Amino acid sequence: LIPGRAVLAVIPWHGRRTLTVLGVYAPAESMKENKKFWDDLCDLWMTTDLPVPDAMGGDTNIVEDPIDRLPHRPDNGAATAALARFKRLLGLQDGWRTVNPDTKAYTYCSGHDTFSRIDHVYVSPALFKNCRDWEISDAAGGLTDHRMVSVQLKVPGAPYIGKGRYTIPIFLLRDKKFLEHTIKLGLEIEAEMDNTPDDANRIQTCFASFKESIRDYARVRAKIV
Repeated sequence: LIPGRAVLAVIPWHGRRTLTVLGVYAPAESMKENKKFWDDLCDLWMTTDLPVPDAMGGDTNIVEDPIDRLPHRPDNGAATAALARFKRLLGLQDGWRTVNPDTKAYTYCSGHDTFSRIDHVYVSPALFKNCRDWEISDAAGGLTDHRMVSVQLKVPGAPYIGKGRYTIPIFLLRDKKFLEHTIKLGLEIEAEMDNTPDDANRIQTCFASFKESIRDYARVRAKIV
């Protein structure tokens, strides 16, 4: 659409379903150029037969609200208004902010200790219903100097599947310290159960505590081994 700045893609999703996604990288050179970028996108959608995207993601190089910058201050009013106009035209909403209305989190830090949330994933109301686990994280590692915004999409109509139960990594079963710790806890809980009156509820509570202790230690030990 705009070389180096905006690309529209239709990608397979599930079955015969597709997702139309707009990727953007708004100008940072000046707020005048930033405003023009959003105005140009508005003109494209109003004068051509482009499909309305289900989602728009990328670097807007502008904050829409003072809460999205530290120290707090609003960005250029004309540029933010142009972005808001484009979002209204396409019917898109800031998914992360919708889920976290009062949370302060940032995706970029300048060399002047200024933090800002300028990376976004905007989605249509219909797609938002199928989104979960909105996050801002360092998952991108050293690939970029920005933090990554991510979200999981679920297939409409699919049953909810939880995160499941935690399982101890197989390699810990060969770790001497983990095995020694587990045996020690096992002997302690066995002695406690032997000295417990004939109370089934108490025994179940002891065993549940034992499993939680092993799980917690496994998580710590797995990061060390």
